[in-house]
Amino acid sequence: MKKILHKIYGYMLFHIPAIILFTCFYIIDISAEQVYVIDEIKIGLHQEPSNQSSIIKLVPSGTELNVIERENDLIHVEEPEGVRGWINSKNVQNEKPGKAKMNQLEIINRELEEKVKSLKKEKIQSPSQTELEQQLKSERLRVGQLQVELTNIKSKVGSIDPPEKLLADIEQLKNANRQLIEQIESSGLSTEGNKNNLGADENSSFIFLLIVFLIGVASGTFILDYVNRRRHGGFRV
Repeated sequence: MKKILHKIYGYMLFHIPAIILFTCFYIIDISAEQVYVIDEIKIGLHQEPSNQSSIIKLVPSGTELNVIERENDLIHVEEPEGVRGWINSKNVQNEKPGKAKMNQLEIINRELEEKVKSLKKEKIQSPSQTELEQQLKSERLRVGQLQVELTNIKSKVGSIDPPEKLLADIEQLKNANRQLIEQIESSGLSTEGNKNNLGADENSSFIFLLIVFLIGVASGTFILDYVNRRRHGGFRV
């Protein structure tokens, strides 16, 4: 008797892990199964595993149901909102029904159309790669032209006489004008005896003196203006 019990005990120890493992795989396989309500109907979730039990909820066509367990022609399922109940296996199928697939494809199609419209709008609003490259080339050409102009301006500025030399030339011209005026005045008033002889030429001498004076002033003004414009980029201040 002890030998028989020992054999039974050993047999159970050897086979129980396999039985448990098989049961776990079966439960996992059943829990991962999904079925769908067939087209054009609404099925009721029954509270008990019987078609005569009370209906908990009506489930429309195409609804995805998670299978919990099967019992003959009845299936214990859970719908997307978490409600559980029993249904007849004739009212479900393993693949999505045609209408549900069509609705899903229509939704995907609308989403793709919206994405295409959005991409087209972005393409119209944003400049293309070719336009950006063209703008970059134009900016580089402009920078090169500005550098050439800057070099020319620097060379012209370097060839201009320093302001100190121009001011010295102006002062020298003023002195020469003063000396000329003094010589004219002294030559016109050298002797008292010539006053009577030169009475008729006083007006012409005065006019000549005035013309020389105006020429000197105009020359000095022009040179000062020229210096100022060179200092301020060619603009009068």
